Amino acid sequence: LADFGLASVLEDEKALYDVCGTPTYVAPEILAELGYNTKVDIWSAGIIIYVLLCGFPPFMSMEEHSQDALFEQILRGRFGFPSPIWDNISYSAKALIQGLLNLDVEERFTAEQILDYHWVKGLADVHEEFEEIARVCVEARLTQEAEMDDVDASNGFEESNAEYYWSRRASMDELSESHGGNRYSPLAESEASFTAVYTPRK
Repeated sequence: LADFGLASVLEDEKALYDVCGTPTYVAPEILAELGYNTKVDIWSAGIIIYVLLCGFPPFMSMEEHSQDALFEQILRGRFGFPSPIWDNISYSAKALIQGLLNLDVEERFTAEQILDYHWVKGLADVHEEFEEIARVCVEARLTQEAEMDDVDASNGFEESNAEYYWSRRASMDELSESHGGNRYSPLAESEASFTAVYTPRK
């Protein structure tokens, strides 16, 4: 396991602002320049689990090699479980991923919650009752997000997390220029500490 000099120890809940990581796996709060904590690792873990289960990431640019389009997808936080690839994957696994890829940092799962999650503890041997609860939760969230996408901002609803993140969007160039970094990194002196990796659409 190597961190390439990018790992940092958080002290006193102090937020970090350094721009580093891989675009496909980066958390929205990094892109929104809000400051971030250990919950960005939870987000990245959610992306990894999603990819392991289906073979492609939840957020992909509709335009080839367009990093901005990819970031737009991440900032909006909308993703699904397309058929038929996800048809045979348990709702418990899907619910876990939804918990990891929650735009609301406070509501996003913690490491302790992940380790205590029934799908992680039991893997394939998930009780039918847990699976039914997970199904209801997954479908409810997908329905809620679909309804939120249909709501016009002029209706007076409280600004959603997705809208807030999107309103705070910044390009990686702007982020890199606005923050000199709050910790030392051997890669900080390089031209691109943010590794650009593009995932081709399938």
